[in-house]
Amino acid sequence: MNPICGKPLIKIRNYGSLPLTSVDIQYSVIGGSVHNYTWSGNLLFLQEEEVELPALYDWEGDKDVFEVVLSNPNGQIDDYLDNNRMISAFDPAPVYQNIFAVWTQTNSQPETSWTFYSMDGSDYFSSNPFMQTNTQHRDTIEFDNGCYTFLAIDSDEDGLEYWNNNDGAGYIKFRNVPGTTFLDFEPDFGSEIRHDFIAGSYVPLSTYDLNRIQCEVYPNPSSGDIYIKGNFQKETNIICFNILGGQIFRKTLKKSSIQEHFNLDSFDDGIYFIKVENAQGVSIHKILKQ
Repeated sequence: MNPICGKPLIKIRNYGSLPLTSVDIQYSVIGGSVHNYTWSGNLLFLQEEEVELPALYDWEGDKDVFEVVLSNPNGQIDDYLDNNRMISAFDPAPVYQNIFAVWTQTNSQPETSWTFYSMDGSDYFSSNPFMQTNTQHRDTIEFDNGCYTFLAIDSDEDGLEYWNNNDGAGYIKFRNVPGTTFLDFEPDFGSEIRHDFIAGSYVPLSTYDLNRIQCEVYPNPSSGDIYIKGNFQKETNIICFNILGGQIFRKTLKKSSIQEHFNLDSFDDGIYFIKVENAQGVSIHKILKQ
């Protein structure tokens, strides 16, 4: 399971004769930044366990495919390598504006409610749990930049419109403010609707507590020229994202004390984000080009 902007969940199984007490896990979007995690536990032969990996902060890559590779079981070279890798295709999260409306047309039964969840799992905004029946409810919501999950639940598991009852017809729609409908959910949804999306812009790493690289990115604002200065002891990636999280520039530097230069002359004026990452940590810098 690869939740967008969330924590990937994988399942591991021990096919070795000895108990598995640790294994190194590498995971990434193919062609993107590789993340590392070491699992520890105690799995006997054929026992399995679900492992929730730390959040994948960068969903950019060559293709929309999630990859995970296991290695070094119990700190040793694996005797059999052919079952240590799996991949899973995913759909990138859609990006919506920071303000939009939820239009809910209820049917005759008070069975349906919905909630927006922030990436940390907390409630961001919820419908009135006692929405009046046979009524159109219009809720306008302003979101901070980031990733969200919309979850609508019907307690009778028959959605808002089902052919085999007399509850009547309803719907749930997302609408621009002002404007027209941009997402119309299937009203015969059974027990739930679950929809992940990005509001405004998603800055990789902005909501994660990771080690920060000490470096300078200047000038800010910039007319196009950008300088990065730091004492990097490891091979370092410099990646530039636009405000929607799309990667527009990437360069790998050898370890050294450096002042690196590049420019945004060929790109529109606006806000960009510079990510500096290596084995020491990560740093994100917001740049205004004007």
